[in-house]
Amino acid sequence: QFPFFYRQHIQHKDNPFVAQRLQIKRKKRRTMTTEAAEATTTKDPVVDAVAERLKFFFGDANVRQDMFLRKLLLNDDGTVPIEVLLRFNTIKQHTEDAEVVKKAVALVTDRIVLTEDTSAVKRVKPFTLDLMKENLPLTLIVDNLPTKT
Repeated sequence: QFPFFYRQHIQHKDNPFVAQRLQIKRKKRRTMTTEAAEATTTKDPVVDAVAERLKFFFGDANVRQDMFLRKLLLNDDGTVPIEVLLRFNTIKQHTEDAEVVKKAVALVTDRIVLTEDTSAVKRVKPFTLDLMKENLPLTLIVDNLPTKT
């Protein structure tokens, strides 16, 4: 005997009207996902890789842990010069060109933007000390687990 929800799924899948609706929904979902991916990527894999690194660097969780970056962001203007970003090892792996970093910043405008003189990057939502309170470092210790279930 199959569970009730599985039987319902089989019955709906066999119904041609329901099957057609499910197919339309899947197609819409694939189209939306593809459009979103195309909006945040370029044909240049180096720019895409740098954009991913920048997205990680300027995320709340990383800034809470990264004292160097946090110190730069908590300055008066809250910017990080592009020259400083080019010294990060994971960005150096991909490029040493400031123009590539600028193109990558354009892909993650939901998180960071260039300053007016395009020499530095700043977060869209400025990082404040209040955001540090949301960081709750926890450790989970599990002892005496049974080896057989």
